[in-house]
Amino acid sequence: MPGRLRQYVRGLICCLSGLKLKVVIYNPTTRQSFHLPEVMHYGTCFFGYDPLENQYKVLFLSSDYKKQACQVFTLGDPTTKQWRKLQGVGSHHVPFEGAVCINGAIYYRGETTTSYNSSTSRYKLMSFDVRSEKIYHVEAPKTFTDDISTLVNYQGKLGFVYCEKNIEIWVMKDAEKETQGWSRIFFYKMQGFQNWCILDATRGGEIVLGKRRYLYECELLRVLYYDPKRNSIRCVNLEGTLPKDKRRYDFTSIWTVPDHVENTMCLY
Repeated sequence: MPGRLRQYVRGLICCLSGLKLKVVIYNPTTRQSFHLPEVMHYGTCFFGYDPLENQYKVLFLSSDYKKQACQVFTLGDPTTKQWRKLQGVGSHHVPFEGAVCINGAIYYRGETTTSYNSSTSRYKLMSFDVRSEKIYHVEAPKTFTDDISTLVNYQGKLGFVYCEKNIEIWVMKDAEKETQGWSRIFFYKMQGFQNWCILDATRGGEIVLGKRRYLYECELLRVLYYDPKRNSIRCVNLEGTLPKDKRRYDFTSIWTVPDHVENTMCLY
């Protein structure tokens, strides 16, 4: 699979190759892959699913939002052959990887394109409604807008984890209301995670952590599961997962899918 960006949604994986500008949908259950039409500009794509219409869509946001409009591709629609431009939809922000799709909405982090200082925020939370194909700005706590954090699906709700000087877990109360409320459900002053990054969250509420890169010659692949309720950590070593020919690679990275389900959808 192409490797710069990968997003898992309900049994399917969306992959974006940054060098060749190719987007591919892969079904690990059927082992099928579907190549979307090539995009013409560098950017970021997000993958989403609408449970009401039973429809998958891919959103592409160009790095140069002033010259290239947002585009969307509907998966499984026989009439869809090319990307469609979203008229009247502007991004006005630089999208970051690490999106989460919950209840028909894709949530992702973005960096504001306007100047910012100590009194303004650098980051913003955005959402894309898969059915209406509209982009919205979502209110978020100052911890999210001022610092680097990771979006997660925390037991069916949108959440984010901040893990720098301490660990904070925030969860959105009700995404259906016009004014979203947030709750900080966990705070703990803990150090030692500077070399680890947040990968995901399990259905049981454990936070999955892994190193950004593992050197082949000196490191064992492993992930940490942190349970905020018990304040405990368990370590899982991933043995026998490295390629046999190590000469072609200097390092590897880990990507997790805690809630995988089988999907028999035909991609052709």
